[in-house]
Amino acid sequence: MPSCADLLLVLAFLFPGGPLSGEFETLALQDRDGLLDVEINSEGTLYLLYSGLPRLVVLPVSGPGRYHDLSHAPLPGGLCLDGTWGWYVSSSATGMIYRFDSAGEAVDSLAAPGSPGDICLAGLSMCYAARETGAVMQAGPDGGLLVRLDGPGDGQLTASGPRVIYSDGTESILLDNSRIPHTLDVPGTWAFRADRVLLLSGDSLLSSDGAAAVVGAESFTRFSSSPGVACLVLWSPGGGEVLVSR
Repeated sequence: MPSCADLLLVLAFLFPGGPLSGEFETLALQDRDGLLDVEINSEGTLYLLYSGLPRLVVLPVSGPGRYHDLSHAPLPGGLCLDGTWGWYVSSSATGMIYRFDSAGEAVDSLAAPGSPGDICLAGLSMCYAARETGAVMQAGPDGGLLVRLDGPGDGQLTASGPRVIYSDGTESILLDNSRIPHTLDVPGTWAFRADRVLLLSGDSLLSSDGAAAVVGAESFTRFSSSPGVACLVLWSPGGGEVLVSR
């Protein structure tokens, strides 16, 4: 098995980019019940997806937050943003992925059989983790199997263009431009940040060109970033706080 340093040297060649930067601040969440997914946009606005009474809470950098009822998307599984246009939410109960505009109105849906969990927009394709079958799938009428997983599909999906990373902390797979799977053997959470690959391992967030120690990062298991490299958020499912750089 390659060492973390060896693998990051390979990633430096495949995904070049500047060093990690930015200061992190810890934000305590008022709503601590059932946090499922967190996304952040290029303005630093946080999008928090909750289970239970399914809802999306939008927290801008300043000003009041917004609450969106997602009762018609029961048992939500994952969230992804669509630029400044809106967002997508999966529902494992209905086997659908719903598209919402920026006002929170549902405007479209895609079939996603197999109890969809996390989702990502990879180029023009919507991909999702099917927890019923343990696979990464492409949604919609032209969709289908992308890769079979060893685990149940409870991990995180991120994308950069058509490339996709699935990672659950122990199993991580990169699907390249041709959707050919490549195993990422070093344990930890792997995800795209723009066109770079980052690894959250222990108390550090590692990039292909160095490591940035993140205070308290050992209490977080996932991270999400905005388009470009402006904003980053670390979080954990069910957690009561997030770590934000913006």
